[in-house]
Amino acid sequence: MLRNKEIKIYILISILVTAIGTIACFFIDIIAGFITFSTLILMFIAFLLLTKWRYNQIEELSQYLKRIANGEYFLDIRDNNEGELSILKSEIYKVTVTLREQAELLKKDKLFLADSISDISHQLKTPITSMFVMADLLYDENLPQDKRLEFTENIRSQLERLQWLVSSLLKLSKIDAGTIEFEKEDVNVKELISKAVEH
Repeated sequence: MLRNKEIKIYILISILVTAIGTIACFFIDIIAGFITFSTLILMFIAFLLLTKWRYNQIEELSQYLKRIANGEYFLDIRDNNEGELSILKSEIYKVTVTLREQAELLKKDKLFLADSISDISHQLKTPITSMFVMADLLYDENLPQDKRLEFTENIRSQLERLQWLVSSLLKLSKIDAGTIEFEKEDVNVKELISKAVEH
């Protein structure tokens, strides 16, 4: 409390006013001097007690903020007194709860994107491996023409699948970067499922 420059200045001014007021009242009347001195001292003590109480409240608020920073979001209901510090504490709690909920949603989104990207990268390996095998078989000069055509069609199908997976991967990265704007539209679910099965 005494580290605060404003409090020090107030104490010095209070001492000065008390001294001047008391001396002036003693010149008028000794009883008036004692009454003035006692009143000013009582007011000074009341101010110090109130200031100490407010500093304790601020220290509690500071400890509360430290607990929030460490992930403890508990609000002591018994502390919901009227007063600006209690209101401030309540508002800080509301903001931190909102921030925590947003952080949890972002974490879930990141995990979903990471899982999706991991899934797509795994799905990319299958058609690539398949195309390598078919490409190796196409090198065989004794391979019948119908098999050659079948492998070529399979490679083309796998390339289309790869293209779809890469496109999905790019879309996911744009979603992650927040550069995509979503539009609401009606979709034929049967068509969507059959498209997904194809790829």
